[in-house]
Amino acid sequence: SGEAVVGFTLSNGAGTTGGTVTVTVEARPDPGQDPEVRGVATSQVTSARRFADAQINNFQRRLQDLHDGTNGSSNGVSLNVGLGGEADSDNDPREALRRQLGGRQQDRVDPGALGDDRSRDMLGLDLWADRRVGPAATAATDPSTRNLGAVGADGGTGGRASLGFWTAGSVDWGRQDAQGQRDYRFTTQGVTAGLDVRLSDQVVIGGGLGYGEDKTKIGDNGSVSTGHGVTGALYGSWRPAEAFYIDGVIGWSDLDFSSRRWTDGIGGDPSAYAAGDRSGDTRFVSAAFGRIVRRDAMVSEYYARLDARSISLDGFTETGAGLSALTWDAVEQ
Repeated sequence: SGEAVVGFTLSNGAGTTGGTVTVTVEARPDPGQDPEVRGVATSQVTSARRFADAQINNFQRRLQDLHDGTNGSSNGVSLNVGLGGEADSDNDPREALRRQLGGRQQDRVDPGALGDDRSRDMLGLDLWADRRVGPAATAATDPSTRNLGAVGADGGTGGRASLGFWTAGSVDWGRQDAQGQRDYRFTTQGVTAGLDVRLSDQVVIGGGLGYGEDKTKIGDNGSVSTGHGVTGALYGSWRPAEAFYIDGVIGWSDLDFSSRRWTDGIGGDPSAYAAGDRSGDTRFVSAAFGRIVRRDAMVSEYYARLDARSISLDGFTETGAGLSALTWDAVEQ
C-alpha cells in the first residue's frame, strides 16, 4: 500500500514535454483480523478433532463391553428427535431421550443435568445399553451383566459368540436453528458400526467403519462451514489375566470440508460470498490399560488411557469473491 510516483516524457516534432503520475494503492484489509476468516479456519480444525474424538469414544465404548470376555452383538446408537417449537417440552431433545429410554430408565434422566448435546448423547448411550439388558438387569457399570441381552452370532444370548456386530454413536434428526426454522437433515458427529471376532477367551480383534458430519454457522452474514468424515479403524482387546485388560484402536479418517464466507468488496468489487472446498485426513490411536476389581456386589475399575491424533488439511483457493477471495495454506496439527 502507499503511493507510487511515475515520471514520463512525451516527444514529437513540435517539442518535448514531461510529467508525473501518482498512483495510490489502498491497503488491503488483513485477512487474519477478519472474524469470519478466523471462524472458518477454527471451525474446520475443531470439526476434524470432534470427528476423531467421537470415533475414538465409540470404539473404546465397544472395547469396554469386551472386558467380561464376551463379544455379543449390540446396538448402541441413540436417536434424538426434535419436532415442533423450541418451547414445546414434548419436543425438547432431552425429553425425547427420556421417552426413548422408557420404563424405569426414564426416571433416571434429569433433564436439568443435560444442558449440552455431548452430555445428553453420552448419558443416552449408557442408559440405552443398560435398557437392552431387560427388567432384571443390574446397573450398567457391572461388566458381568452388561451383555446379558446381546444376541451373538450363534443365535444365543449372553454366550461367548465367536462373532459380534455392534453400533455406537448418536444421531440428531429434525433439529431447529436459532430462528426456529425447521431442518429435516440428520446430523451426527459420529456413528460407528463394527464386527469383531473372539480368537480365544483372552483375545478379541475387530474392525469398523464410522461416519460423521458437522455444520458450523459463522457470524451473522450467512457464512457457514460444513464437513464430512468417513473413518476406518482396527481394534483389539487382550486380557492377560482375569482382572486385567489391554485395549487398542488405530484408525484413519478421510475428511471433506466446504465453506461459504461473506466478504466485503474491495477494489470496486461488490460484496459477495467466497466459496471453497478442501480435503484432508485424520490419523488416531488410542490405548488403555486397566484392572477390574470385584468386592461382593461392588465393581471398581482402575485404568489409564492415552489418545493421540494428527490432523492434515490441504490448502485451497476460494472462488466467487474477486479480490476478496483468499488462498489458504495447508494445516498440519
